[in-house]
Amino acid sequence: MIIIALTAALANTAFAQTSEPQITLSEAQEAERVARQFTKRLEQTKDMAPLTEEFFVPEFLEGYLQEGDFGHHFLILKRDVASQVSRAELQRYYIALLNLGYLHALYFYSKYPSTAPDNFPPEERQFPPDVIRLIKKHPYAAAHMRNGTPAGDTDEWIDSAEKLRSQTDFMEKAGELLRRYVIRGKAERTRAYRVTLTDFGQRFRHFQPSLSVCNEKCLGLPVGTRLIKVNVPVFQLRLARVGGRMRIVSTTFFFP
Repeated sequence: MIIIALTAALANTAFAQTSEPQITLSEAQEAERVARQFTKRLEQTKDMAPLTEEFFVPEFLEGYLQEGDFGHHFLILKRDVASQVSRAELQRYYIALLNLGYLHALYFYSKYPSTAPDNFPPEERQFPPDVIRLIKKHPYAAAHMRNGTPAGDTDEWIDSAEKLRSQTDFMEKAGELLRRYVIRGKAERTRAYRVTLTDFGQRFRHFQPSLSVCNEKCLGLPVGTRLIKVNVPVFQLRLARVGGRMRIVSTTFFFP
């Protein structure tokens, strides 16, 4: 799976070094509540764009750009390109990336439960036919499908604003096609997807917050910020209390 292959190598990468104090009951309860609200809204909208307004800190992209592990959020996008384009273009790319990964996971696991990996189909059958046709017409997406590795070839990196815009356009089109399939097929209600949710929920401790404290500036937040990590279906959220409320400061993929 293109998006799954791209994110597997990055899923467990750490952020800036942190210490491990104890999370308080109120922090855990508030973080879990926000994570569940986020998950419910994403199931309803199947679009990350409105959720960035509802749940994220206002300057979350600035925090990402300051992280040493830049690829954890932007995958194959080169840092210098991200710094050159407008924040609107960068956010559009990021939202398209998250949407495509989320919708692909919904589509895929609604057909192939995670508990039966031996039954996973070959790459060319892991998307609907019209999405496969779209992939094959796009030079960068087709290269990833051929190689099956997360940007192992430097030609696959998004190293120009032109490539960024092309990749964003492709991801938006592919995401829209997948959105139609998962809505029409009621993906979340399928037995395969429910089995996968149960499996991943147990293995990756969904909705069970844990705490770390920034020993140095992280995600644009000051030293001493208490970061709360919560795994939810498809994503790993990092939250912090900003402006008097618990908000998302980082969202990355988290699935095998």
